[in-house]
Amino acid sequence: NREHDILDSDDYYQFQGGITSAIKKLSGSYPEIYHGDLSKFKNSKISKLSKEIEKVVHSRVLNPKWINGMKKNGYKGVFEFSATLDYLYAYDATTNLVSNWCYENIYNCWMNDKVLIKFFRINNPWALKDIAERFLEIINRKMWSNASDEKIQNLRLIICDTESLIEKEKF
Repeated sequence: NREHDILDSDDYYQFQGGITSAIKKLSGSYPEIYHGDLSKFKNSKISKLSKEIEKVVHSRVLNPKWINGMKKNGYKGVFEFSATLDYLYAYDATTNLVSNWCYENIYNCWMNDKVLIKFFRINNPWALKDIAERFLEIINRKMWSNASDEKIQNLRLIICDTESLIEKEKF
């Protein structure tokens, strides 16, 4: 529908990813997975799920309007960043369809933006720590296969700095 996309809720990957994982387990290979867009009356569209994931990353997750909108929501806004990355990760873990392009661009957009990182640290350091840890898990599971050593070190630094902040401030 027009109000939600596939990275807005865990329901979407649970169903699509769950059936995909079951098919992979039983057959030994991933099936071709499609996404049906029925949001426009009499103008339904079917596309590959991988293309829908990239479309959502490009049109929402990397969109400055969405990012700035989330900033208006403080603590909950930072949580939404974290949840979005979690849902993307879960899609990848269950379908193997998320490209390096998605992870690379999200990292560059979110984790290289000093103003955004400051916003995360001030409003929800726990979610910032979760985001950095999730990126490291994605890298360790080789889901993002071309992450540089510099990015890995930066993620580790963010985790350490954020842990220190949480312990120091005792929120």
